[in-house]
Amino acid sequence: MGVECDCCSGRHPLELEKFSEEALAMSGKSIYLDIIEFAREIEQKANVDAIRSRDYDADYPVMSVHARDLRKQLAVDAVDKAAQALDIIHSEKEEE
Repeated sequence: MGVECDCCSGRHPLELEKFSEEALAMSGKSIYLDIIEFAREIEQKANVDAIRSRDYDADYPVMSVHARDLRKQLAVDAVDKAAQALDIIHSEKEEE
């Protein structure tokens, strides 16, 4: 086994939670609640001590899929927003 990753220890989950709380306040979208919950889960289950314990080995593939699904939801939302902005720009140009 290699060296355990410490990316989900300390400030990374806290930053994810903080930015999601800010986005939730601005947008009201429930996906940010899901991300906050996920950040709290990874902080508990994906730190060096938890990885070394091997208690959550079965959870990691599920957590990976959940992270991918959250990223996809955010990407779809971003693309929808960009498309709306382009529609507005296109409409304004047609009115000129």
